[in-house]
Amino acid sequence: MTIETAIDPCTTTGVPTYLVRQAIDQAAATGDLLPAEIDRLTERLETRHER
Repeated sequence: MTIETAIDPCTTTGVPTYLVRQAIDQAAATGDLLPAEIDRLTERLETRHER
């Protein structure tokens, strides 16, 4: 399992936004996410409230 696949389900479920953003930011800061992965997760997080 990758960091992205661990965080991804959290972007579409009831996990609070601040916790998901914290996970993305921490993984980005440590280099565990690629820029494209950060973009995908951030976009999914931002659009989850539009559904």
